[in-house]
Amino acid sequence: VFTYGPLGYLTTRVPHLASKPMILAFFLFMAANAAYFIFHLLRRAGDAGRLLPLLVLLFLNAGFLYDTNSVPLFLFFIFHAWLFFREGSLFSLAMLSIIALLSFFIKANTGVFVNVLFVLLCLVSRWTGRLGTFRMLAILVLHFGVIWVLSVILRVDLPGYLVNGWAIVDAYNDAMYIPADPFHLMCAVIALVLLSLPYLKSLKSVLFSPYESFMAFQLALFTFILFKQGYVRADGHVQQFLTGIPFVVLLAYLSTSVEELRTNLRVSVVAVSMVSVVYVANEEMFDWKIKRLTRTLVSPIRMSSELSDIDKRTVDEARFPAEVVARVGDRGTDVLGCLISQLYFNGFKYDPRPFFQSYSAYSPRLIDLNHDKYAGEGAPDFVFYHFGTIDGRHNFWDEPRIYLPLMANYRVADSILPKGGSPAFLLFERSPVRKKMEERVVFDTVVGLDSWVTVPRNGNLLYMQMDCRLTLPGSVRRLLYQPPSVGMELTYEDGVTQSCRIILPVMKSGVPINKKVTTEQEAFDFFRSGGSRSKSTDSFKFLADPFWVKNEVRLRFTEYVISD
Repeated sequence: VFTYGPLGYLTTRVPHLASKPMILAFFLFMAANAAYFIFHLLRRAGDAGRLLPLLVLLFLNAGFLYDTNSVPLFLFFIFHAWLFFREGSLFSLAMLSIIALLSFFIKANTGVFVNVLFVLLCLVSRWTGRLGTFRMLAILVLHFGVIWVLSVILRVDLPGYLVNGWAIVDAYNDAMYIPADPFHLMCAVIALVLLSLPYLKSLKSVLFSPYESFMAFQLALFTFILFKQGYVRADGHVQQFLTGIPFVVLLAYLSTSVEELRTNLRVSVVAVSMVSVVYVANEEMFDWKIKRLTRTLVSPIRMSSELSDIDKRTVDEARFPAEVVARVGDRGTDVLGCLISQLYFNGFKYDPRPFFQSYSAYSPRLIDLNHDKYAGEGAPDFVFYHFGTIDGRHNFWDEPRIYLPLMANYRVADSILPKGGSPAFLLFERSPVRKKMEERVVFDTVVGLDSWVTVPRNGNLLYMQMDCRLTLPGSVRRLLYQPPSVGMELTYEDGVTQSCRIILPVMKSGVPINKKVTTEQEAFDFFRSGGSRSKSTDSFKFLADPFWVKNEVRLRFTEYVISD
């Protein structure tokens, strides 16, 4: 889900409705590449004085190499590029093509980067005389011909996959980021500086060599991807960067032919490794790394069908009352929220929206696709709704445009009380007769950051579309790291004040602004009464640093009237 392609199951290693032999084969493929990479590192390490720290690093961080995802796959591509330039073997060239093919269908973003590098590698090889023109063209035609054949076999719309895949990645950057721990970010910056300094000192030698320039470009691009995937959502993803960056420096040391650069990179290898070890060598992280590496090597595929006591309790808490199960029967069912497992545990026929967890519909385009599903003839017969979200967002503002067809085309049929760790649910049933919906723009204006905006009193629903732009520093920060945070403070007629983080692409689509919905009970009352019993919103203001975010914020208020 999110940014995975049709072969994403190879990296998640979840065999449900997927090929177990393919997952196992991919794991063995990654393990073989990792072993081959380590073999070359140890052979290049030379004397025992440099061998011991390298072995310590490999022991602590080897889980990165054996992790079956697109990032180590990218690293192995660069490794085989070095082997191809050094030896010119067809085996290395075949490995480069295989890795590029796998990357393309595992993840659109890294897959595109790796395939662009494959094309550049062929061009550099032609330039340096490694490949002739005819052979180069034949290799490219064959490679991209296989991509087309696989797209047919895997039923992939190539233009849609590329365009929508990149759009989803771009929106993910705005919606799913989590600020990094300052210590972890400091470790990352130090590691990046230590990697960059040798190249800056040998910049002339690198720039005047096609091979060195191409290898440096590959390593820089990989480092950027590694950093972005680690620090856009800076939670558990951080460890991937801080355990992976030493291998980037090792690969740089392994592949360069510039003696001055190799000498300086030898120092950087030790320094960057120390930064990484400082991060991973605390007791909690060390235990986690060992357990993860052990679990990965012993059980590459999660094939166990036995449930733990916690799993059994979760399944039991997810089961709905018998009368609810009987009422839904085998008709199409969906969940608004993220707990889609409830449908699986109750044996319902799943009829999902295109983006089936509410928090993952994080751009106007994705929200519109989900809205159109509920507004059209293919809408599910039943919808279970539960309240809540993630990451400090407004609990009621995940894909909120879908509430309009939900209130126009459905009726509240039942409610399910919370059970253990499972929340309460509202059950909506599709109505045979649709209600009418009229919309009217109330006003369109521009306001400033940290300025209070009064919300018009209106018995109908008011949706607010917000569009704010980043400054030049904010845009650079978004590209290289993560977007600046934007928050919102709201006051309501009952005197309650609420502060929340807002997701800019969702705000651009529109959110219900004039009704107070801050709790589960208020959400259920909102749907039962169509918002007529909800408290009103008095005012709000946006909270952001004007260094990162432009002061002018465009607002558009639209009134929706739903009637029989």
